[in-house]
Amino acid sequence: MTSPSLSPEALALLISGYVLNDLDPEEAEQLQALRQDPALAQTIDALIAQTEASLEATYWPAELSPPPQLRDATLAAFAAATASDAASVDPLEDEVAQAINQPVMQAVMGIDNQIPPLETISRAALLPRWAKVVGAIAAAAIAALAGSNYWLWRSLQNQSQLLQAAIQAEEVAQSSLRQVALQPTDGLSQIVTDVAAVVVTVDLNSAALTGRLNVKNLPPLEPGQVYVLWTVLTSDAPFTTDDKGAILTQVFRVEGDGKQSQSLSLPQAFQAAPELVEAIAITVEDAAAPQGHRAAPILIKQL
Repeated sequence: MTSPSLSPEALALLISGYVLNDLDPEEAEQLQALRQDPALAQTIDALIAQTEASLEATYWPAELSPPPQLRDATLAAFAAATASDAASVDPLEDEVAQAINQPVMQAVMGIDNQIPPLETISRAALLPRWAKVVGAIAAAAIAALAGSNYWLWRSLQNQSQLLQAAIQAEEVAQSSLRQVALQPTDGLSQIVTDVAAVVVTVDLNSAALTGRLNVKNLPPLEPGQVYVLWTVLTSDAPFTTDDKGAILTQVFRVEGDGKQSQSLSLPQAFQAAPELVEAIAITVEDAAAPQGHRAAPILIKQL
């Protein structure tokens, strides 16, 4: 669960900045303060580890060696190009020599041809073959770097969205968890002497429709009687209830020491329309027909 003053988006940005070492002192202090909260520290550490793992997998993938055939062919081509350039005449010297000697040849042979200006000498011809190979490799490296930066940006965007979704999911899960303590009524004093010693709580997880009933110092009943836990809804709730607006949630017995804990399956109303759940109550009913709901509550909690 995030701090009330910090949105999930802001926390995601703080974690992304922490992983990229891009937090200013104020942001670093804010994140450190959040990690001091035991309720947040474990979640923040897990999200940081997840972000770091995703970043490493995207931006620093494992090195792969080229296939032997490709490596050998590349090295052979580079060696051949270098040897060919070393053995050949420099193209610039050759073209300059031709440009200088051509007027002499024209005068001797009487050929009236236009002398090509030096500006027409191809720039590409001035480059040795190995330089062209290196240039192509550099261009490929630049393209690969640009692509890598793009995928890093995409990865950070996706990771930020995942962080926000995880934070929001945790907030929803935390908001659906609560514990309620049932309060005694006058009816409880009819079956137990020390009313103050009786402690009954119900842990509710409305998102998962599960719960847990915890009982302490509730006395065992006479044979033929059982305790019944009820979910009481408002009169306008669109769910099937008995004539008292309640849904039978759990039938249970208590053994000699009066202590018990058991899991519960909650009615759909807790998830679909929690605002329509009015109360949780416990009554003592006939074991042969607990759904009859004949008795008044001995313990109840208004929600």
